[in-house]
Amino acid sequence: LTHHIPLGRPCTADGVFLAPGVPPTPLPPKSHNDWSPYHNDIEFATAEFVFKQRHMSNAAADTLFDLMAALLAKHNDSPPFTDHKDLHQVIDATQLGNVPWQGFSVQYTGERPENAPSWMDDEYDVWYRDPRLMAHNMLANPTYKKEIDYTPFHEYDAADDTRRWKDFMSGDWAWQQAASHSYIFIVHYLTSHQDEISKDPNTHGSAFMPIILGSDKTIVSVGTGNNEYYPLYASISNVHNNVWHAHRDTLVIIGFLAIPKMNRKDAKEDIFRNFRRQLFHRSLSAILASLKPGMTQYEVLRCGDNHFRCIIYGLGPYIADYEEQIVLSCMVKNWCPNRCLALQLNLDGGGIYRSRKHTDLMISELPGDTLWFEY
Repeated sequence: LTHHIPLGRPCTADGVFLAPGVPPTPLPPKSHNDWSPYHNDIEFATAEFVFKQRHMSNAAADTLFDLMAALLAKHNDSPPFTDHKDLHQVIDATQLGNVPWQGFSVQYTGERPENAPSWMDDEYDVWYRDPRLMAHNMLANPTYKKEIDYTPFHEYDAADDTRRWKDFMSGDWAWQQAASHSYIFIVHYLTSHQDEISKDPNTHGSAFMPIILGSDKTIVSVGTGNNEYYPLYASISNVHNNVWHAHRDTLVIIGFLAIPKMNRKDAKEDIFRNFRRQLFHRSLSAILASLKPGMTQYEVLRCGDNHFRCIIYGLGPYIADYEEQIVLSCMVKNWCPNRCLALQLNLDGGGIYRSRKHTDLMISELPGDTLWFEY
C-alpha cells in the first residue's frame, strides 16, 4: 500500500515530472583523462598512496617529495606535489564524494559573577560537514540504488492482512509526514491519516528524505593518550536495513561537538547546566541550518538510479543514550524523555502526552521549587 498521492516521482533536472517508463536523464559525458582537481592519474595515485593507503606523516611526505624532486630535476621535471601542504590543498579541493570540514567557535555571553569560573572565558570549537551535501552523496550512491525507498508505504500479509514493519519508510511516522487527510480502502482496510508534506500542492510528487541523527561522547586513545570526542552521526532513512548493516557509506560523521570542561562544583551550578544545554542546541541548530530551506521547498537531486527527483528533507529520529536525551529534551533527570508524563515510579501506568502547552501551564501555575522537587 503506497501513498494515494504519487511521491518520489522521477523528473528532469528542472523538476518537471516524467511519464512512467521514461528512462533517466543521461549523465553528462566526462573525458577519461579528466582527473580534476588532479592534473593527471599520477597525481591522483600519489595522493591516494601517501594519504589514504600509507597514512604518511607530514614530515615523511615532505621527504618523499624532496627525493622525487631531486630525481626529476635532471629531466627538467617536478614531483606531483611540492610538499604536504600542496598535497592537502588538492585533496581538500576534491569535489566528488568528499565534503569539506568547517568550524565555528562558541563562547558564553551571559551575566558574569565577580569571580567568573574559567568555563565562561573559554572558547568552544565545533567542527562539522554540511549535512545537506552529505545527504546528496548518500542519495546519489549507485551501490544501493535498488535498496532504497523514495516514498512511505504500508506492507501487509496477503493471506491475513497482518501489518508488516521492516525498513524505516514502512513505519507510521514517515507515512504521517508525507500523507494527507485521506481515506484509503484496500482489502477491507480503511484508515485516515494526518499529513504534512501533501498539504502543500507544490510538494506533490516529491520524495521524503528524513535525516537520522545520533551522538555519543567517546574516548579515543591513539598515540597521544586519552582524548575525549563528541561525534555527531547522520544517515538517511530511505535505505533498507541491510544497507546499514553492511556499512555501505550510509552512516557518516558530520560533526564533532564541543565538550565544556569544568570542575565538580561548577558542574552542579544551574548557570553551567543551562549553558551546556544551550551550547548543545545552538551547535545542532548551526550544523543543520543548511537543511532547513529544503524542509518546505523541494530540491531537485540526482539519485543512485540516475533519475532526478524532488527531495523534501525532514529531521527523523535522534539516537542517544539517556544522558543525552536529558540535554536534547531539556527535561528533569529521571523523568521520561519521550512523549508521556508518567510518574517515574510507575512508568507503565500511563500519562498524558508531553506538550508545550502543558509545560507553559505548569510554569505559570506552580512555583519553580514545587515543580522541581514535588511535581
